[in-house]
Amino acid sequence: MNIGYLRDFSSTCYRSITTVKDDCIQNTFLNIANYGNFKFRKGADLNPSTTTSAPSTSNATTTTAAPTQSPTTLVPVVLMSCTSPTSCVTVSSDSTTSPIPTPVYNPTTQQCVNVVQSVHYVVVHAGSNGIQSVTAQALLANMASPTWQQSWSVEFRTATDSANPYERSGNPGYVAGEPLVAGIMKAISVNVKGRLEPRQFVELLADRWNRLTIPRANADNSCSGDRSPVTFGDDVVSDCVLSVDSSTAGDMCPYLQSKVVSTLLGAYQPSHVATLGNTSPYQAGDWVPIVKQTTPDGSQTTTQKGACSNFVTSLRIVFIYAYVGSLANPQPRIIAAAAFWGTSQTVRVECGGASCQPSSSSSTAFRVPIRATVQFIDGSTPAQAIIADPPKVKNKLPYDFFHPFYNGASSPLRGDGGVAWRQLVLFTVALLTL
Repeated sequence: MNIGYLRDFSSTCYRSITTVKDDCIQNTFLNIANYGNFKFRKGADLNPSTTTSAPSTSNATTTTAAPTQSPTTLVPVVLMSCTSPTSCVTVSSDSTTSPIPTPVYNPTTQQCVNVVQSVHYVVVHAGSNGIQSVTAQALLANMASPTWQQSWSVEFRTATDSANPYERSGNPGYVAGEPLVAGIMKAISVNVKGRLEPRQFVELLADRWNRLTIPRANADNSCSGDRSPVTFGDDVVSDCVLSVDSSTAGDMCPYLQSKVVSTLLGAYQPSHVATLGNTSPYQAGDWVPIVKQTTPDGSQTTTQKGACSNFVTSLRIVFIYAYVGSLANPQPRIIAAAAFWGTSQTVRVECGGASCQPSSSSSTAFRVPIRATVQFIDGSTPAQAIIADPPKVKNKLPYDFFHPFYNGASSPLRGDGGVAWRQLVLFTVALLTL
């Protein structure tokens, strides 16, 4: 598929592996080196270098050299190897950086190490001046299943904001389906008139789709290395089966509990979420904390005859939002966020059948089903249109309105009162008959 200029792109697919051992070395799609061994053209114009001979009387023809691209018109790809979305190092074939990791088959664990799981290209451009730089961030993982999921994405950034990108999820309220803006609150000191004053700001992950995530299941229902982003307004229930190699476990149940917790929370754990889709990271008052219960550390988990008691296998994240603003165009605003651990229970962990699967010749893998839930609750009061009472008309006539019918200067109906009354009655009848 062709990638359009200034058009962000993402795609995911499953690759069928014949055998993990053979494809580990032979399958080029699993090798990180194949995702950075090319160059991008800087702009649409090649600026070809042409050589033209001057015409002469000897009927010499004019020759033009083939268009060539100078090294300045080609932009190389900076390759980065990542063990997590926030831990990447630059790699290359020269000695100035770390060497490019290659896929290696481990016969002990029957896994292929350093396999490309996802590639995220960041293209920094200057508008009509073309591409300035290209970075490929490749997330590596270990492959044991014959079905392997890979994802690719391309993100375009302008040269002015590439150092601190901040793509919003609404303006001002959140847009349904956009990822929540979440980050880690940090403190800094700012020099104000020669005096250091404390300030707070929210540190954001560059990839907004990986800021707040939950586990994702593979095709075989095992927990994938990829995670699903939490998007506004989308209630989600994600179930998967976590496999833990028993050869690395000391005390079984506490070790399993720590693995379950780390898988549910993920590598990046934001502390605050933005109230609106366009909240600035430097306006600390416009961010609400994600209230969390005490994280289970496995100290209360005990092992009893192949079962783990006081074991937590689920995480529930709740967001409460309310509509604010005008009645004609209300905007959703997050007012609270909390994460709750599921109820402690007794979980049987057995080696055999559906509960365990072989991971090597000498050990087995414990399989624990886990669940992550995301819920959005509308906490706003239904808006009511209030219509004001109509104005009250006060019928008040001037004090001298009936002056022509007065028989005196100060008091009506004096003297020849009958004449005045007759004139008033005749005048009233005349008005009614018009």
